[in-house]
Amino acid sequence: MDAFIASYQAANAGRSPQIDYLAFHWYDYGLAAQLDRLKKYGKPFWITEFANWHSQNDGAQIDNLAKQEAQVTDMVATCESRSDVFRYAWFTGRWSNDVHFTSLLSTAGQLTDLGKLYLSLPYTAQ
Repeated sequence: MDAFIASYQAANAGRSPQIDYLAFHWYDYGLAAQLDRLKKYGKPFWITEFANWHSQNDGAQIDNLAKQEAQVTDMVATCESRSDVFRYAWFTGRWSNDVHFTSLLSTAGQLTDLGKLYLSLPYTAQ
């Protein structure tokens, strides 16, 4: 981001770019720390996709539904507790082999257990 801003300013007589939101995807532990690192830009966050796909064989890998349920609960709580998070969305899809246990959707019109949990989590209506 720093390099982008510097390049933009160099190409535009020192003028800064207009940035309304910082949008990004996140697929690991440390969402709160990433948000803290990006606070220096003073913009609200739009987390366009998030889930935890940590797959390193280090004991922290997401290799079952219970671990992903803990992550969705924690990540949503992080987003809901911060006034600088404008919008967020869990990454989902219909996977035939959901090795990360991230799918919210099952067969047509059916939620997975994770989908049911996601919809049940507390949120703040805006």
